[in-house]
Amino acid sequence: MRRTALIQARQALGLSQEAMAAAINRARSTYACYEAGLRNPPMQVWLKLSRITGRPVEELVGVSDVSEEHIRTSDAHFEHTGPGGGPVDSNLSGSETGVRPA
Repeated sequence: MRRTALIQARQALGLSQEAMAAAINRARSTYACYEAGLRNPPMQVWLKLSRITGRPVEELVGVSDVSEEHIRTSDAHFEHTGPGGGPVDSNLSGSETGVRPA
Protein backbone atom coordinates (compact mmCIF):
# COMPACT_ATOMS: atom_id res chain seq x y z
CA MET A 1 0.00 0.00 0.00
CA ARG A 2 1.49 3.28 -1.10
CA ARG A 3 2.05 5.82 1.64
CA THR A 4 0.58 8.87 -0.05
CA ALA A 5 0.87 11.13 3.03
CA LEU A 6 4.59 10.41 3.30
CA ILE A 7 5.10 11.18 -0.38
CA GLN A 8 3.07 14.40 -0.15
CA ALA A 9 4.94 15.54 2.97
CA ARG A 10 8.30 15.06 1.26
CA GLN A 11 7.15 16.81 -1.91
CA ALA A 12 5.71 19.72 0.09
CA LEU A 13 9.21 20.34 1.43
CA GLY A 14 10.64 20.21 -2.08
CA LEU A 15 12.83 17.24 -1.23
CA SER A 16 13.83 14.40 -3.52
CA GLN A 17 13.75 10.82 -2.28
CA GLU A 18 17.54 10.96 -2.20
CA ALA A 19 17.55 14.09 0.01
CA MET A 20 14.98 12.62 2.41
CA ALA A 21 16.88 9.34 2.56
CA ALA A 22 20.08 11.22 3.43
CA ALA A 23 18.22 13.16 6.15
CA ILE A 24 17.17 9.90 7.84
CA ASN A 25 20.48 8.16 7.18
CA ARG A 26 19.10 5.53 4.80
CA ALA A 27 19.76 4.54 1.19
CA ARG A 28 17.46 6.07 -1.42
CA SER A 29 16.28 2.60 -2.42
CA THR A 30 15.31 1.86 1.20
CA TYR A 31 13.42 5.14 1.50
CA ALA A 32 11.67 4.46 -1.83
CA CYS A 33 10.47 1.15 -0.36
CA TYR A 34 9.08 3.03 2.66
CA GLU A 35 7.05 5.29 0.36
CA ALA A 36 5.88 2.36 -1.73
CA GLY A 37 4.77 0.49 1.40
CA LEU A 38 7.11 -2.40 0.62
CA ARG A 39 9.09 -1.95 3.83
CA ASN A 40 8.12 -0.67 7.26
CA PRO A 41 10.54 1.76 8.82
CA PRO A 42 11.48 1.31 12.48
CA MET A 43 9.77 3.65 14.93
CA GLN A 44 12.91 5.78 15.26
CA VAL A 45 12.74 6.48 11.52
CA TRP A 46 9.03 7.38 11.72
CA LEU A 47 9.90 9.83 14.50
CA LYS A 48 12.67 11.40 12.39
CA LEU A 49 10.31 11.69 9.42
CA SER A 50 7.74 13.33 11.67
CA ARG A 51 10.27 15.88 12.94
CA ILE A 52 11.51 16.64 9.42
CA THR A 53 8.05 17.04 7.88
CA GLY A 54 6.32 18.56 10.89
CA ARG A 55 3.50 16.05 10.53
CA PRO A 56 2.35 13.49 13.12
CA VAL A 57 3.53 9.90 12.71
CA GLU A 58 -0.10 8.72 12.48
CA GLU A 59 -0.62 10.90 9.43
CA LEU A 60 2.57 9.73 7.74
CA VAL A 61 1.76 6.09 8.44
CA GLY A 62 -1.73 6.58 7.06
CA VAL A 63 -3.83 5.91 10.13
CA SER A 64 -5.09 9.45 10.69
CA ASP A 65 -8.53 8.31 9.58
CA VAL A 66 -8.91 5.99 12.58
CA SER A 67 -11.69 7.35 14.75
CA GLU A 68 -11.36 7.96 18.47
CA GLU A 69 -14.31 5.58 18.99
CA HIS A 70 -12.42 2.79 17.22
CA ILE A 71 -9.38 3.41 19.42
CA ARG A 72 -11.48 3.36 22.62
CA THR A 73 -13.22 0.16 21.51
CA SER A 74 -9.89 -1.49 20.68
CA ASP A 75 -8.40 -0.41 24.01
CA ALA A 76 -11.40 -1.73 25.93
CA HIS A 77 -11.19 -5.08 24.12
CA PHE A 78 -7.46 -5.32 24.87
CA GLU A 79 -7.97 -4.60 28.57
CA HIS A 80 -10.48 -7.44 28.89
CA THR A 81 -8.72 -10.19 26.99
CA GLY A 82 -6.09 -12.63 28.11
CA PRO A 83 -2.85 -13.70 26.43
CA GLY A 84 -4.61 -15.93 23.89
CA GLY A 85 -7.33 -13.39 23.10
CA GLY A 86 -9.80 -15.07 25.43
CA PRO A 87 -11.48 -13.46 28.41
CA VAL A 88 -9.48 -12.74 31.55
CA ASP A 89 -10.57 -14.67 34.64
CA SER A 90 -10.42 -12.09 37.41
CA ASN A 91 -10.35 -14.90 40.02
CA LEU A 92 -6.90 -16.06 38.92
CA SER A 93 -3.73 -14.79 40.54
CA GLY A 94 -0.84 -13.39 38.52
CA SER A 95 1.10 -16.68 38.71
CA GLU A 96 -1.84 -18.61 37.24
CA THR A 97 -2.27 -16.21 34.34
CA GLY A 98 1.42 -15.92 33.56
CA VAL A 99 1.24 -12.18 34.21
CA ARG A 100 3.64 -10.77 36.75
CA PRO A 101 2.64 -7.81 38.89
CA ALA A 102 4.40 -4.54 38.09
